[in-house]
Amino acid sequence: MEIAEIHQECKNILSSDSLNSLQKLKGIDAIVKENLPAPRNNHSIDSSPSEYSADDKADPTNPKIQTYGVTVSKNLEEEYWAKRLEDENVMLTELANEIREMVRESAWNGKEPISFKEAIGEPDLLSDSEWELLESFIDHDRDYNWNYINLVQFNLKYNKKSDESGFWLSPQHFRMLAILDMASSELEESRGLDMDLVKSTYNNKNQIPQSIRPSLKTLRHSE
Repeated sequence: MEIAEIHQECKNILSSDSLNSLQKLKGIDAIVKENLPAPRNNHSIDSSPSEYSADDKADPTNPKIQTYGVTVSKNLEEEYWAKRLEDENVMLTELANEIREMVRESAWNGKEPISFKEAIGEPDLLSDSEWELLESFIDHDRDYNWNYINLVQFNLKYNKKSDESGFWLSPQHFRMLAILDMASSELEESRGLDMDLVKSTYNNKNQIPQSIRPSLKTLRHSE
């Protein structure tokens, strides 16, 4: 399937009124997995009979060419797969942008961010001053560092609601909750929650620092 066709099928899923956000992401993931990555090296052009016209068959620039005594140069093959890879990257970037917004809207129940305290739904877990400090650490723009693969794998593995009606938390809220879970396991009652540890872990350039990986499994809502 050509990239434009894959992209259109994904767009159709995203625009569906009958699917929830989780179902949409599962549908997109299935289409992309089925069709990508495309083979880019040593690709053999099909020489079987087809409905293509004689002109199409004789056109050496046609990536779907059916060869009848026409030799397709290696350069043309390389050009086709290079262009396909470029189109693939554009498509995946656009899909990542759509998926990012879809997950956040599902978690926030709207386009505007909600507070971390509201997202967690356990206001008595921390003091007001602690909630406010944690809120000051959170940067939702970090979501834009998550590419297509990051967004799909993370949200389908960890962030599904248990009833599969959508997504539980936005990426940065889930990340902060995992950090809190990790920090709480190292909590010294005499000192309270180590906010310096929370902040330094949150500011780690890695989206999922090694130290919070066990917490991701702990917090996961569904298998």
